[in-house]
Parts: sequence; structure tokens; C-alpha cells
Amino acid sequence: MFTAHRVMFIRLFFALIFFRFVFDARANVLAPFNACTFSSPAFALQSFAGGTPFAGCASWSVVRGRSGCTKVKGVCPLCVTYPGDHLQMWLPEFFIEVTTSPGESVFTVAADGRLLKTHLELANKYWKASVVAPVQALSRAQPDAVTNAMFWHARILVMPYANLMGSFTPLPGITGTEIPTCFAALSEFIPRQWNDNLVDAPYAFAWSPIGSALCNSPQGAALTGGLEAFKGAVSDVGLGKVFQAMPGDVCARPVGFTEASLKLLRPTSDALAPLTLGPQEISSKLCMGAWGNLLPRSGWSVTGDPLLSAMQAAFRFSSAAADLNLNDNWKLRPDDKWQIVFPQSSPGTCFKPGAPFPLVAPAPLENIAQRTFHELNPLSERKGTYVIAVWRKRETCEEPFETFGGWSAAHQLHLKKNAAICAALHSQGGEW
Repeated sequence: MFTAHRVMFIRLFFALIFFRFVFDARANVLAPFNACTFSSPAFALQSFAGGTPFAGCASWSVVRGRSGCTKVKGVCPLCVTYPGDHLQMWLPEFFIEVTTSPGESVFTVAADGRLLKTHLELANKYWKASVVAPVQALSRAQPDAVTNAMFWHARILVMPYANLMGSFTPLPGITGTEIPTCFAALSEFIPRQWNDNLVDAPYAFAWSPIGSALCNSPQGAALTGGLEAFKGAVSDVGLGKVFQAMPGDVCARPVGFTEASLKLLRPTSDALAPLTLGPQEISSKLCMGAWGNLLPRSGWSVTGDPLLSAMQAAFRFSSAAADLNLNDNWKLRPDDKWQIVFPQSSPGTCFKPGAPFPLVAPAPLENIAQRTFHELNPLSERKGTYVIAVWRKRETCEEPFETFGGWSAAHQLHLKKNAAICAALHSQGGEW
């Protein structure tokens, strides 16, 4: 009897054969970055070597005994409790791509990206029709020489092929698809906010006095005087308006000014969420760690540092996408980790979003072995592009010593199985 993984593998195998016949055989079949990226020689060590939280990406761990977790059998108070095995690890959940090239994406160039390309083309037409003065003049990989301004487009894509090679029983696997069919979020579909900043503007203005102190001052959280007054100013922004519940979006679609404004009235939106927080917690919503203010969430940046500018855009877009697409899965969590998968970094390890700079530095230019073709080629379509993998924590409480040889042995077995599937897929096309 076929297992679920074997069935999916067979389906994918025939899909790859189909792509080989329909599309140019010389082109890559698989998306350039997918769930197999982390098993490739360039990323395997940094991704799955383990270690303490934020020192490695997967950070696989098993804790037993009193410091682990508690299993409960029966109905309390007539129940039995005993120590279980607390299993924990991080897995890549989705990609955030930020680029200075409008209407382009690294995920649309492979054979399996045809539907993504159509989706992005529609979004780019909507963008051009909605923005009075498109920002093509600023679409370069370096800041403007006079103003330091940069503008970034952004996309979110769930992990391609994750449901095939991202399982680590009994932990929940990577959330994803087989062949990618659509982007989960596209900045081109929210021009009134991402370019014009019309939706966030009232909230950004109301929060700015306290936000500037919290996010951009060395004293930070100590500067919380008059916090209740600022909360009152933000409350007044939505006075007299009624939020209407709307379903969340699976695929990105246009969100106009009126709809976006209504969605920000949700209590959980990042524009209003600080209203429910105390002085010590409010900075977690108003600030991007050491990267400055979260609001306003637009593609514009004047930091003068392309890497910091790109990270700010990725952080802000994940927040805007969650609020305007009604999908909180894109909203960053306190224990999320980020890994820059393009351009390839050295050493390529994970870091906490909002961490003080410098982050992982690009591989030295003189070390050609660590630089990819697209990084060295000045005409590459990936110039001015960053691709970030968002790693998210999984955890569960299991029976103690349930797996023969221990949970670590089971983890290693699944890791080897996933790597073997990825190697087989790589033989059909795609980057490794």
C-alpha cells in the first residue's frame, strides 16, 4: 500500500515530466527557492545543524522530565499525570521577497512559475493603473544619491513543495503547496498603502510622538510618559466607524482604500493592537526591534543602507499583508527566525527580525566560490532582490521514549528522507 508521501512523489514526478514536454527543457523546472533549498549543500549545515534558539535555524531539541512537559491521562481530578517528551524545532514557513524591480520576481522564471507570472502581471497592471507616478526611476539596487530613498516591492509565497519534503513526525510539517499557483500577498495589489501611505497615515500620525521615542531613542521603553493620551488619539481615528467581518484571502487580490481602512479597524490590526498593551509591551507593536518604526507600512525607505532598507520593507510588508489580507499567519511572531537565502550570506545562519545591525554579512566578493551567478552578473534579473525564509516554531508533548532509539534518531531519519526526496527532485531541474 502506498504511503501518502509516495503518492505525492508520484504525482510530482508526472507533473515534472509534463513540464519537460510543455516548456523549454533548458529552463529550470522547479522554483529557484523551495522547501528543498534548506537541504542543499549551501544551506543544509546552517539550516538543520541544530543548536540553541537563534543560533541555528531548526534548533531541534527534546526535553524530558520535570523541565519538559506533562502528559495527562484520564479525566481530572481522577487523572494521572507524568513527565513527557517536549519536542521542539523550527521549520521554514514561507518566503518574503523584496525587490527594487517592479513587476518582477525570482519565482516566476522557472517552468513551475507560469501561474505565478500571470498573477504578478495582473497585479502589476493594477499597480500602474492606480499609482499616478510609478516609481520606476527609483528601481535600482542602490539608494538615490541625493535623498537616500529606495522603494521596494514585496511578495509573500508559501513554501513550494513543502507538503512533500517537509515532514518531521510527530511535529506538524511545513505549511505549503505542491506546484505554486499564486502569491499569498503582493504589494502591487495595495498601492494606496504601499506607495501612497493613505491607509496607515492617521494611525502613524497619532502614534508618532510616542513611537519615535520608543523606537528611535536609546532610552526606548523608558520614554512612555503620556501613553494613555496617545492611545486616546488613536482611538479617535476610528470613532464612529464599524468594522465588518471579511473572509481571509488565500491568494493575493486588489485591496482598495475603503476596504483597507475597514480592515485596520480590527482590534488585532497592528495599527490598533497597541491600544490593549501596557508601557512595557507597546514597543513590540510600534517598533521593528532595532530597525525603527513599524508605521507607516510602505515600500519607501531613506536609511541609505540597502540591506537594512530591504529588511525594513520585508518586516512592514508582512504586517501589512496580514492586516489587509486578513491572514495573521503572515504577521511575525516573537520567536520567528529569518534566514536570507538570496543573496547568499556568510555564514547564512538565522537571526531574529529586528536584530541590531550588522546582520550576517554578504560573502566576500573575492571569494567567488561563495557567490552565485546571479550575484556576480550585473544584468541578472535578481539584482536588487532579497529573498527571506521565515522559520516558525513547532512543538508537541509526546510519550516519553516512544520511538525506539529516541526522538533524535527519528528526527535524523526524517531529515535524511527529506534530503533524499530533494536530491531526486533536483535531478529533474532546479537550483541546488
